[in-house]
Amino acid sequence: MDDRLLPGFPGAGGDIKEDVLYAQFGSKTHQGTFFGEINGQTTERVKELAKIFETADLHYEIQKDIQAFHVSHAALAAVNKHFYTMAQLT
Repeated sequence: MDDRLLPGFPGAGGDIKEDVLYAQFGSKTHQGTFFGEINGQTTERVKELAKIFETADLHYEIQKDIQAFHVSHAALAAVNKHFYTMAQLT
């Protein structure tokens, strides 16, 4: 396993138009940035990353089982995509 890998999921997105970044952040109650060590431990680097998010006043959540988070997110995203496509919302 690569010790440098810290899995996560961003709570922000956006578009680049004409070389300008238009960032979009979800609300604290609806979306934050999720991250965590693969082994579930809260290591020093997880704590340091959390401090950075706190300093920037960005919502985050440390996941104890980041793999399960990603698997469940992928399953939900696939179902949502199906229903959005069926309803022609995409």
